[in-house]
Amino acid sequence: MKRYPLLCVGILCLCGCASARSDRYARAPQYPPTDPATIQIYHVEPDEPYERLGEIAYDGMAIASWSGARKLLREKAAAMGADAVLVLQSGSYVSGYTPAVGSYASSQAGGTGSSVGTYVGSQPVYGKRMFALAIKFKQKPVATEK
Repeated sequence: MKRYPLLCVGILCLCGCASARSDRYARAPQYPPTDPATIQIYHVEPDEPYERLGEIAYDGMAIASWSGARKLLREKAAAMGADAVLVLQSGSYVSGYTPAVGSYASSQAGGTGSSVGTYVGSQPVYGKRMFALAIKFKQKPVATEK
């Protein structure tokens, strides 16, 4: 019976380990949603002119995959009607610390003395973070004959 709570915590860590939040700019034009599969991801600014629709922030635990992060970015950008995502920042960071408690026992050589005790410390908890812009490419003017 004692194993089930630990199993549940493990499953929650694997399933609920990432989230993405998007904020559309107030003055950005409204576009119908696009297909997430068509969203391009850029890590350098594209050459084509574009307009910024909004920002997308991703936070995930260290065990979260970067491919999962890109999937969430695509979904959030598609909901804004974007053509692409321009990643401005991505990387790992220390999201906090978890207590580390343990006990120890030691004895000196020859059995002349021993000590038993408890130590309390902390260990870092790592996470992944990505910050990006949802962008829409501007339509290039069509050349007309005069």
